Amino acid sequence: MTANDTDISKKNKKDAILVNYNIHCGKVRLIDNGDVSVMRREDAQKTADERGLDLVQISFDAANHLAVCKILDYGKFKYEQSKKEKTAKKLARANAIEIKTVQFSITTDDADKNRLIEQAKEFLSKGDKVKLSIRFRSRREGQMVSFAKEVMKEILSNFNDVACLDSLPGVSGRELSCIIRPVKDNRR
Repeated sequence: MTANDTDISKKNKKDAILVNYNIHCGKVRLIDNGDVSVMRREDAQKTADERGLDLVQISFDAANHLAVCKILDYGKFKYEQSKKEKTAKKLARANAIEIKTVQFSITTDDADKNRLIEQAKEFLSKGDKVKLSIRFRSRREGQMVSFAKEVMKEILSNFNDVACLDSLPGVSGRELSCIIRPVKDNRR
C-alpha cells in the first residue's frame, strides 16, 4: 500500500455516508417529516426498520456530539445525489472558458498570419480566451526578441475591436506569448 492509497482511503472514509448499523453514535438527532427529536440510535433504527426504510446520517453535530440522521430510502437518496453531482459537473463544463492557442513564428508569411488571426477571432466569438504565441525555433530566432515583439504588436493590432489583453506579451522559454479575451461575452 502506497502513500497515495492511504490518502484515497482516508478521503473515501471522510466522504462516506453512514447508513443503519454503521452509525456509531449513542444518540442521534432525528429529522423525520419536519419534526426534530433527540433519541437513542437503537430507537431511531427501530423506527426506520418498522417503516421499511433506512436510517441515514446526513451530518454530524460536533458541539453536541450527535449524529444528525434522516429516515429515508437510501437507494433513492444515493441516486438523487449522483444526479445532482452530474448536473453540477455538466454546468461547470458548460460555463468553463477554454484557452485556445494560436501559434505563429517570426517567419510566418502574411497569408498564414491572416488565416491564424481569423482563427483566433473565431475562438473569441465563441467566448474563449486565446493565447497568441510566437515560437522561437532556433537559437538565432531566440536572439530576435525585439523583432518578435514588433511582430506581436502587429498581430495584436488586428484585435483592437474584438478583444483586449488579459496578460501582456512576455518571453517564457522559447516563446513570446500573451493572452487575449473577448471584449463582450459573445458565447452562443
